[in-house]
Amino acid sequence: MKQYVLFSTDFKPHKGGVAEFVYNIANFLQEKKLLKRIITYTPHENETFDYTVVLTNIKKRNRKLEKRFGDGFFFTRKINTLIHKIVLHYLAYKDLKPILKNKSDIKIIICSYYTYDNGIFINMCRFLNIEYEILYHGLDIMMLLKFVPEQFYRNTKKASRIIFNSKATKNLFLSNFQNFAIKNVVVYPMIDTEKILKTETFDLEKLEKIWKIQLKQKHIISCVAALGKRKGVKIAVSAMAKLVKLYPDYIFLIGGKGPERENLLAQIKELKLENNVHLLGLISDKEKYSLLNYSEIFVLPSSGLKGIDWEGFGISYIEASLFENIVIGGNHGGVPEAIDNNKSGFLIDFDSENCVDELYTKFINIIENKENKMGKYGKNYVIDNFSINNFNDFFL
Repeated sequence: MKQYVLFSTDFKPHKGGVAEFVYNIANFLQEKKLLKRIITYTPHENETFDYTVVLTNIKKRNRKLEKRFGDGFFFTRKINTLIHKIVLHYLAYKDLKPILKNKSDIKIIICSYYTYDNGIFINMCRFLNIEYEILYHGLDIMMLLKFVPEQFYRNTKKASRIIFNSKATKNLFLSNFQNFAIKNVVVYPMIDTEKILKTETFDLEKLEKIWKIQLKQKHIISCVAALGKRKGVKIAVSAMAKLVKLYPDYIFLIGGKGPERENLLAQIKELKLENNVHLLGLISDKEKYSLLNYSEIFVLPSSGLKGIDWEGFGISYIEASLFENIVIGGNHGGVPEAIDNNKSGFLIDFDSENCVDELYTKFINIIENKENKMGKYGKNYVIDNFSINNFNDFFL
């Protein structure tokens, strides 16, 4: 059986769905003694792993358009760009050189393909005749079609297998890729449910000291996400403004960082929610699991921003369900595959004009249904469908 090399833009300690997904694949393959190494863009000086993790050479080289001598003229600018491409291919070769002697026994999974430079790495795999597969997450397909369609088609057609993180992502791909006849499979972002549930968590008193927030005698609604527009956290804050008028003992704790942070802080201040909505910033895994352990509802109002963005799956939903949270997510992309609607949680169209009122109504229904068993169902749903051992069906 071939060993795997994983190439990914994101990896631990970076936070986010892609990093978590690739990390779990790596741990699974390592346990099966099938992992050769990780090649990543993510610095990891303070992280230790049970396997080899190296920083890609490609990361060290940027085009810096209009900043090089000669970029002001068409002909010399083209020459500079050609030189840059040649250098990138050489750097990709340096990434792959350590495995060339045994390349017939190795398969590479391109775990993230979002940029032209990622495509250069694939080009070199093709040139060196190294077998590779590509894992698509959804948004990457939209970006590649827009910015580098020829490279996207060429590299995809030469892959030995295409992996999709959801059926929705596969359908997005098929709607844009004509005469598709490549071997493919849907592999959900599995999580190590057993390990997560055994992870030691902080008690409320410790969390109060870490976050400097009163948590005792409070009911917690949680969210953990990169704070970008697609995640729709502002919608949840607006719904909280209505909820606390009726239930002032509910608080909304948001873990994560991103470009929407300042907008959220301004919204919280404007709505006078400083005592009920708190931005925790980037939190550790132990803090995240502690938060999910104490929260009752998890909400991440993701959407497609009316067609310009994509939520391929949503690993945060299944982590929250594992801790018996009732989860609320957007009826978009692969999220309906992470949430069993009306059983483990609820789906809402967060692109709709009345989505704030719909979310507020869901909050009220959950809170007032004291015998709700959705949390226990959600935990079992995740263990049955998204545990890491399910990787056996796809990588062995």
